Amino acid sequence: MIAGHRLVLLDTTVLTNFALVGQDNLPLRLWSDAARTTTTAYEEYVAGVAIGVLPADAWRDLIQITLDEEEDAFASRLTVRFGAGERSCLAVAVSRSGALASDDLPARQWAREHGIEVTGTIGIL
Repeated sequence: MIAGHRLVLLDTTVLTNFALVGQDNLPLRLWSDAARTTTTAYEEYVAGVAIGVLPADAWRDLIQITLDEEEDAFASRLTVRFGAGERSCLAVAVSRSGALASDDLPARQWAREHGIEVTGTIGIL
């Protein structure tokens, strides 16, 4: 369980998993002052809403972070094996000393190798 962070970045996989089971409030209850996503990860989620596979009413209270120029440049240098949402969440976690909530194994491994605390859907539950 992640504790003591000012930011816990929820990537698209975590957003999707909790929204699909109607529990998007759970990460917000756990980390009321720390749970965030990036605008890029949220845009990936919204793409799923647009095609009718994800609920539109989820994540209304989740704060979105827009990457600054340095974070955006860092994200663009990360491997394309990561989706845009993972890259943006990793960039913010690195630059703002945040933690990562992701179910993407390569992104989790990269984060651990770079000193970022990691959890995922199961860890949140």
